[in-house]
Amino acid sequence: MAYSENCLCHALINKGIDISPIKKLVRNRNIPHKDLKVIAQTLNIYISLRFIKDEKKKLHYGDKSKEEIKIGNINSHYFLIED
Repeated sequence: MAYSENCLCHALINKGIDISPIKKLVRNRNIPHKDLKVIAQTLNIYISLRFIKDEKKKLHYGDKSKEEIKIGNINSHYFLIED
């Protein structure tokens, strides 16, 4: 079965985010961390990225006045962290 969205897009869709403005930015499976800033700005969202292998490491992208969207990362795989 082929998937039309990568794991980051799937996580954002699960959060209710319309990803159509970033479809051209996320053409393949791997999304570099540097591109998360552009993605957050384009979608006007705030992403906090946590690394499962290094729980102390947390990166922030976008407008911190917006609702925080918690994304986890393990082995270059992104997933939504739901409280």
